[in-house]
Amino acid sequence: MLEVLAAAAQPLSLWESVVAFDTLISLGFALVAVGAWLRTRWKLRSVTKTQLRMSEELSELRLNLSETEKENEELAEERDQWMPRKWLSAADKERSEGNDAVAIDILDQGYQRVRGELGLVAHQLSEFHASRMIGFDATGELEAAQRLSAVASGLAPDDRDVVALANDLQGIEILDGEPLQIASSRFDAADPAEAERVINAVSIANQNLFDKGRYRACVLLCQRAVRLAMRHDLGSEPLGFGARYALAQALSFSGRYEGAFAVVQELLPIRERVQGSEHPGVFTTRWLGAQILSLLGRYDEALMAVQELLAIRERLLGSDHRDVLTTRWLEAQILSQLGRYDEALMTVQKLLPIEKRVRGDEHPEVLSTRWLEAGILSDLGRVDEAFKAVQSLLPIRERVQGSEHPAMLDTKGLQVQILANLGRYDEALKAAKELLPIQKRVLGREHPHVLVTRYLECDMLSSLGRHEEALITLQKLRPICEQVLGAEHPHVLSTRWLEAKILSDVGNKDEALKAVQRLLPIRERAQGSEHPRVLTTRRLLAEILLGLGRPDEAFETIEATLQLQIEHIGADHLGTLTSELVRLEVLVALGRPEEARAEIDRVHDALLAATGPGHVRVKQAAELRDRLQS
Repeated sequence: MLEVLAAAAQPLSLWESVVAFDTLISLGFALVAVGAWLRTRWKLRSVTKTQLRMSEELSELRLNLSETEKENEELAEERDQWMPRKWLSAADKERSEGNDAVAIDILDQGYQRVRGELGLVAHQLSEFHASRMIGFDATGELEAAQRLSAVASGLAPDDRDVVALANDLQGIEILDGEPLQIASSRFDAADPAEAERVINAVSIANQNLFDKGRYRACVLLCQRAVRLAMRHDLGSEPLGFGARYALAQALSFSGRYEGAFAVVQELLPIRERVQGSEHPGVFTTRWLGAQILSLLGRYDEALMAVQELLAIRERLLGSDHRDVLTTRWLEAQILSQLGRYDEALMTVQKLLPIEKRVRGDEHPEVLSTRWLEAGILSDLGRVDEAFKAVQSLLPIRERVQGSEHPAMLDTKGLQVQILANLGRYDEALKAAKELLPIQKRVLGREHPHVLVTRYLECDMLSSLGRHEEALITLQKLRPICEQVLGAEHPHVLSTRWLEAKILSDVGNKDEALKAVQRLLPIRERAQGSEHPRVLTTRRLLAEILLGLGRPDEAFETIEATLQLQIEHIGADHLGTLTSELVRLEVLVALGRPEEARAEIDRVHDALLAATGPGHVRVKQAAELRDRLQS
């Protein structure tokens, strides 16, 4: 072993060293080659994985591309359904192959898809041109508005706004036969001075159209004037105030009471701050606000507002000033709406001779006062006097204001109501049916005055015994009234009352009782517990209770109602006499016919004198008298 170690320790020869170094070099190259091979294998594996991943992503992209292309094709198909050019191309192709029916079907389907939207487009363009009748080429703008509106009403005949505008535009004429060309700008006034000229022109045209009763056209013009005033910082100037007041007035007379009141509420505090609380323009705005409150059925607020204004106006202007007379007229109307008929009539009869002296016998304001007087006489049960008053007023109004002026239509509506109170139901129904289409064309299908006439039509149908027809018509009318006026407006409550009455008349007493029990507390809250309409509702409750075989409750209800009616509207009023008749019916049901027999002749004759032989209550009294005498 020692020998071996000694040998190993001996130094190598040169050749042996070279061989050993060469071996090491070879071994190094071998290791490098192995490393390079391993590295190549690793890279190859990474590339393979990358290729696999890219292949998967490519497949997914191809799938997405296919889906996108499919979606694009579907979208293109859907787009083509709305493109007239494509319908025409498809129809031409079908027609060339002899498929005329298919071609027409393609065109009709496309037309039906787009007609509604195209109608609204044409309608809005028509509104734009109508608003530019003043300040631009009036003749050209009106013709453009009429053409577009005709197209719109043809495309969307069921849209009430579209049809209403088309009807309204047909009745407009260019003032004095000459177009007013004030602004040179294509779209609108370019500066405040030009805006002032346009607003002044709009004001003149608006007053002219307003006097003719073309209220919806006035709304369009006034909206343009207000926009101009706001755009050119004229909103707090007298011109801007005038434009906003005119808009509120036009909205109000168009039956858009909530919108009108919103304009007044915004305008009044600004006007008071800028012009002072006793400026005439502020008073005029307060008057309009009070009138709109009454139209909204907020009678107590309206009366308070108008009486406060009346005291100030009388102090500053004197008792015979025109503005004071107008304020007294509004006070009388609101008193009537509150059921305070005697006070209302007294106010009107004091006012009328002063108005005639100040304004002239045939001034429109005097004619409005005569119309109000006739209505109050009717409400007081003095229907013969009311009928004579309205008959004498009609030809004067027609001559002074025209046969289709809204004031003339209101007078015809009052005539319908008075004919009904006289028991002349056939004449009243005929008059209502003649009036309705004119009102719809002039005022719009959902104007509150149109809804009142439709209500009267239902009432006439019911009074003529056509209860089912009346009920169907009324149940269609009521939701429209609620939408236009609000659920608790007095006109809506009257509609609910008539519905309950007709339900009772057709024998559906249980439903009628539920309806009247829901209605009564609302009416008491909205109109006051002793308002004549509330007392009429209580009488209906008594009649329904009697029909349900509950005469004791009916007697208690009708006794209390009758006493209040005697106190508030008088013993000879139709409403009071009707309650007396119901009381006699209840006495018979209670087994007290002798008491009823002692009163029936007097009640019958009084009803006959208050109305006429055709009135339903006169016939009811005659039937009861026959039963009691048999």
